[in-house]
Amino acid sequence: MTNAVRTFDPIPDRHPRLLIWIQHYRADGVPLRRLADLFDITTAELVEAGVAP
Repeated sequence: MTNAVRTFDPIPDRHPRLLIWIQHYRADGVPLRRLADLFDITTAELVEAGVAP
């Protein structure tokens, strides 16, 4: 992993592109709670990282 990727780490200990994946699923209408369960993360963590509830 490069330093550039490490500096963009919106959710510690998670894949740096997790938010991008979440946004794509959300655009397709998948509920946030379902995504949180799928990726084993809380909805609060996702909202704090910038995902719209």
